[in-house]
Amino acid sequence: PNRGNTPPPLRPNRGGFPRVVLLCLAAAALPFLGLIVWHVSCRVSNASAVRRLETAARQRGEPLTVADLATNRPSVSDSENAATALMDLWAEEDPDLWRAFRSGQRPLPEPRRREYDPNLPILGAKARAVSKTEPLSAEARGAAETWRAERRAHAEAARAALARPHCRFPVDLEETFAAPLPYLSPLRAEASAFQLESLLALEEGNVDQAIASLFDAARAGNALKEEPLVICQLVRLACLTIALNGAERVLCRRELSPAQLGRTQALLEMLESRGAARRAFMGERVMALSVFHAPGKVLAAAGTEGAPPEGFDHQAQALQLGMGVMEAIGLAAADRRLMLEAFEPAITLADDDTPAAIQQTSQALDRAVEKARRFPPKMFTGLLLPALGKTRVKFAVLEARRRGGLAALAVERYRAAHHGALPATLSDLTPQFLGRVPNDPFDTQPLRFKALAKGYVIYSVGSDGNDNEGRERPPKGTGQDYDETFTVAR
Repeated sequence: PNRGNTPPPLRPNRGGFPRVVLLCLAAAALPFLGLIVWHVSCRVSNASAVRRLETAARQRGEPLTVADLATNRPSVSDSENAATALMDLWAEEDPDLWRAFRSGQRPLPEPRRREYDPNLPILGAKARAVSKTEPLSAEARGAAETWRAERRAHAEAARAALARPHCRFPVDLEETFAAPLPYLSPLRAEASAFQLESLLALEEGNVDQAIASLFDAARAGNALKEEPLVICQLVRLACLTIALNGAERVLCRRELSPAQLGRTQALLEMLESRGAARRAFMGERVMALSVFHAPGKVLAAAGTEGAPPEGFDHQAQALQLGMGVMEAIGLAAADRRLMLEAFEPAITLADDDTPAAIQQTSQALDRAVEKARRFPPKMFTGLLLPALGKTRVKFAVLEARRRGGLAALAVERYRAAHHGALPATLSDLTPQFLGRVPNDPFDTQPLRFKALAKGYVIYSVGSDGNDNEGRERPPKGTGQDYDETFTVAR
């Protein structure tokens, strides 16, 4: 018997452990149990969100896999395919490259570089910018005339190719990011060549030919109209911008007849890119999602156009192992969810040309990149989405300037009817010369109009939303504020 004040000794429980030890073990295990519950909850939430987002996309008829994307690209007969004729034409100058591309050889040979006369405007790496109002120097014009004579047969063949009703290059989408796209640079070069033809025709006073060559430049861009990748659509925008700049130059240099104004209006209507942003974002989402299921060798080759890099096998194995770890800890599902959430507004708002839609698209992509960089990092979202943030803005810039060009044609018709006088505002053009004043895609206001010492400018405030009184885009690297303009300095 315990007759004193000494407490009785702790008795072991039936399992042989003191109760206090069990309590300590339980207390120590609680954080781990909480972590497990949190982890399971996150995995269930991410899986549910992925299913919901993918179901919504499928209900809208949007592709989610490379197989879906390929199904949406039906085959085209060679007789109707502009790509077939263009590759035949380009193969005359670089047969090894185009033989390899058409046969599926990887890696492709390096494309041959073409040397240009340093006096030749527009073309070549060292070509200087061309004034919208001033004539070419004697040296530049002489170089352009020689170039045109040497290229005449090529130009006619390119025109005939681009006149075909369809264009489908033989891209194997199963290669995802490793798929080579060697046709993008030649197409842009064709658009620039037609721009130079237009400039030379304008120098010679042949306005009709100048406008016709700009149609050819636009067709070079629209050869990429059905391409499902962002990079392809951005090259298309570059070609359409070339045609738009050429139209601006024509209006600066010459007063156009009613028929020529009508042809120029048809050209600007041809430059509309509606639907391109949606197609590009859908295709890019497929490419991004394919990373989660792609074999290691495709991931290792991404960005190398199919050329196996040094240490190829080890990189592929490491990527496969990394993907397994990401899937096991649930990070792959979180990454996939974030990527789907970012693309959702980009695609659903792509055909909405309001300022709010443009801003929401850019913000959604930028927010996703920011979240991807937080712990735990979402590797693929962080790698693949940063380049897409300004994509929608680039489409809006072209549309803003295109609308400015259409309004400028109405101003020209007004001038012809009022002995050369300019309207006080764009509202003076309605309804006789313009159905309505076009809205600025970057705010809720109509496009701005400003008379200049010589001519006028129609402009959008641009992506920064600031009215800089029609200041034109400066040379790269100056850092000045500017608007998106269409200027007629005549």
